[in-house]
Amino acid sequence: MLLVDDHLLMLRSMVRMLAGCETVLTTSPREAWEALQNVHFDIIVSDVMMPEISGPELYARCHARSPELARRFIFASADPLLAAREIERTVQAIGADQAPPLLAKPTSRGALMAAVAAVARGTAHESGTYVLRLTDDLTSRRGQAK
Repeated sequence: MLLVDDHLLMLRSMVRMLAGCETVLTTSPREAWEALQNVHFDIIVSDVMMPEISGPELYARCHARSPELARRFIFASADPLLAAREIERTVQAIGADQAPPLLAKPTSRGALMAAVAAVARGTAHESGTYVLRLTDDLTSRRGQAK
């Protein structure tokens, strides 16, 4: 999993929430872009507003290279309303099928793990701040186990 955020404290917080997951961290979107060209990541969690290259710009570059790679994105932002507009503009400009999930920062471990699980499963999600529905997941798992 690749974590990209220009705030080191936010990266450290996400790493703690993702304990047990293999993660690569960077505060530089340029370093993230270089890594994405050379390493396979199952999930990319990216801040939206960053210097040099924004999260949506990084997403657009990934989409141009591989739409499959772009489907692995999760965004996080301290201003989810502004971020949602920026993401939607980018999604429309590149012609993507749907926007990646967007988490409000700070986020809970449950919301982050739910977003990671949804992207990893490839399940449909709605654009906007991610809504946690763990009880639905638990109920469906119990039903499958019988």
